[in-house]
Amino acid sequence: MLFGPASVRRTALLAAAAILLAAGQAKTAQAVEMRDIAGWWLAIDDTFPKHWKTGAMTPMEEVLQINPDGRVTDRVMNFWAGSHRACLENKVCSDVPQVATARVRVSGDKLSFSNVVASNARLDTPSGEALVRKEAITASANWTVRLDGERLVLRVGPPNRVRTLVRVDLDRLRRLHAGMQLASWAPGDHWRCFLTNATARDKAFAPLQAGRQGSAQASAPDFLDRYLNLATYVAAIKSAVAIPAIDETNEERRKLLSVEPEEMLVQHFEGVLRPPAVEDRARLGAVLAYIDRHARAVNEHNAAAGAAAQVKTRADAAAAEAARLGKIAQEAANAANAAQTRAATAATELQKARDAAAAQTGAAKKAADAAAEAEATAAARQAAAASMQAAYETARRAAADQQQKVEAIQRSVAELQQKVDIAARQATEAQQKAEAARAAATLQQQKAEAATGTAFEQQRKFDATKADADGEQQKYLAAKGKADGQKQTSDRLAAAAREFSDGLAALQKSADDAATLLDRTSAAVRQLSDAGSASDPLMAEAAREATEATSTLQAALRMTTVSLKLAATARERADAAASAAAQLAAELSRAAGAAQQSANAAGNTAKAAEAARDRAKSAADAAAKDAANLAGAAESAQRAATDARDAMRMAEAARDKVRETIPDEAREAARVTSLAQAASLQANEAKHASDAAAALRSMLKTESENAAKEAARRADVVQNSVKASSAADDAAKAAAGRASEAKIPADAASQASAKVRAEHQSAASAAQTALEAMQAAAASQPNSETLPPVAAADVAAFAHIVGETEAAKKLFCRGAYTLGEPAAPEPAAPVFTASATNALAPQPAAASAAAEPAHAEPAIVTVPLPPARPSALRR
Repeated sequence: MLFGPASVRRTALLAAAAILLAAGQAKTAQAVEMRDIAGWWLAIDDTFPKHWKTGAMTPMEEVLQINPDGRVTDRVMNFWAGSHRACLENKVCSDVPQVATARVRVSGDKLSFSNVVASNARLDTPSGEALVRKEAITASANWTVRLDGERLVLRVGPPNRVRTLVRVDLDRLRRLHAGMQLASWAPGDHWRCFLTNATARDKAFAPLQAGRQGSAQASAPDFLDRYLNLATYVAAIKSAVAIPAIDETNEERRKLLSVEPEEMLVQHFEGVLRPPAVEDRARLGAVLAYIDRHARAVNEHNAAAGAAAQVKTRADAAAAEAARLGKIAQEAANAANAAQTRAATAATELQKARDAAAAQTGAAKKAADAAAEAEATAAARQAAAASMQAAYETARRAAADQQQKVEAIQRSVAELQQKVDIAARQATEAQQKAEAARAAATLQQQKAEAATGTAFEQQRKFDATKADADGEQQKYLAAKGKADGQKQTSDRLAAAAREFSDGLAALQKSADDAATLLDRTSAAVRQLSDAGSASDPLMAEAAREATEATSTLQAALRMTTVSLKLAATARERADAAASAAAQLAAELSRAAGAAQQSANAAGNTAKAAEAARDRAKSAADAAAKDAANLAGAAESAQRAATDARDAMRMAEAARDKVRETIPDEAREAARVTSLAQAASLQANEAKHASDAAAALRSMLKTESENAAKEAARRADVVQNSVKASSAADDAAKAAAGRASEAKIPADAASQASAKVRAEHQSAASAAQTALEAMQAAAASQPNSETLPPVAAADVAAFAHIVGETEAAKKLFCRGAYTLGEPAAPEPAAPVFTASATNALAPQPAAASAAAEPAHAEPAIVTVPLPPARPSALRR
């Protein structure tokens, strides 16, 4: 059986499809294995960055750490944590804190997570942390996986989520992280741009360049590797300086020993000890100071060298311009010399032409004399004809002018009549205004008189009110004097009562002491009496004397008791008198207060009356002034009315006078017209005689013209020679002027060139000074046997970032290289202090901590924490 072409093609297509299907199944079977995904993976999709722009979380990137045995650690890389201080104050204790741990299993194109255990590490603010854990890759158990070289694409749905990760070496990640940190620019605005440009040569990171075109196309500058070398070294030094020293004595810094942060993104350098000694920290700070100083010196040298190059360019341009203008000036001087030579030749030719013209002029003169006589005759007749014609024209114009004069007089009469009418209306209106002004003045005068009466009445009320106020004031002063006198009396009585009470208390104390002594004496007498009756007569005598003394004391005690009663009565009377005096003083004081209030009220009334008087007086003055003004206006209006009537009468007189001249002017117009007709007849006769003389003149004139033409031709030759000579002179003068003008800008250009050369020498000197300063800064690198030296090329790379060169701006998308719409401004970040003398400062103790006397700390600068959530991190 034979097969046709269509059957062959169908069979070939089926075979090809079977082969492709088998190859796809084989590829699917071995699509992804565990060894293919082991390593560190950095997310480069837009899952986390889209939340940076809204402020929902701080800038961070998700990182997966997959071990070959299937263990997975899901982390987030941030840009502000990991130090002892961040751990102690904000409870974020790692620069790549764990989100969760899990086990991963792959089968074909399926990837699944199991045994997922969320960490208790602090990641962000509560709201931000919840969002991070929700968006984390390990939050979804099952994914479809595709491995494209070093790029891993994970999909899950619904809803459809795609996560893109790139395998990254941990040391490379450390370098990129350090490069972002050292730039000190907001990661939320610049990290992704920096990552895109720094990885431009890596195809795995190609998705980051999607949508970029033209100048926005990602590219890595030549200094990038050098810059990242220095950035990782600086990050290691700053981290070491921020760690409490092994011999730390500063109490504030010793508090940091209570936490143990994890700094996985800090690269180890031999000689940079962790933790350092206090003296090691000083050496590390000196290295940072050197790097900053050297980088700034490099920037200053670059700026000075660039300025010198620009000035040199200007100097070269000025020298070229001076040479060009000098050449032009020389050419102009040569042209001036040639023009002077041509002018001398033209003067010689002019003299020859003048001699020939003089000879021909004599011959022409003779012919002209003959023609002149005929010309005179013709001219006389023509003059007579012209005189007659002029007389006719004069008469005709005079007649026309006279007629126009008559018409103008008639128009003037009409205009004067209009002026008379207008003047009459104005006179009437002015009279009406004058009468209205007089009426207003009269009314205002009445108002002024009424206001004056009101002012007099207010003055009278003010005088009466002021007298009442003076009386109330005198009453107040009298009442106040009585109250003050009674107050003094009350004070004296109260003082006397206090003194009497003090004396009475002393007398009462004496009575109590006497009673006590009497009791003791009575007891002693009883003892003596008992002893005397029993044995000794002397004791009996003493007992009797004691008995007598006791009797004396009892009598004195009775007298004291009576005195106390009398004194108590007197004190009560004194107290009553003092109370009465105090009450009287209080009543008098109240009366004085009432008098004061009355006096104040009277004073206020007087002030109100005075104010009313002043207002009435002001009103009266204003009314009088208005009345005077209106009276003046009435007089002015009356004068205006009088002037208007006078103007009307003058206009009527002028009109009548002009009317009287009309008949005389009409007669004069008729007379001038008849004279014009007679002059016309005479002009015709003179014209006939003139025509005959003109014919004779034409014949003679022809002969004279022929001679004159030859003379004119020779005169033209002379004129042309004169023009040529004059043109040659003008050309010589112009060439001399151009040479002089060309010399001025040539001299100015020469001076400008000298000035720019001086500027170039100054700029070159400044560039040399900056070069020497840069070399001195490079030579000032601290010598240390334990620390690796800093390469000058690395510092030069860092200088691009410090000086914000165009390459550095493009690397971090700053200024004109910013991509897309600017992000919303983030809230101000919290700051904590760091010990350093420059922008490379690490993070030692707080500013309030006391420095060790034996080890002086560098100056304090601030290092920002991530924006948007500082307060929440401290809660």
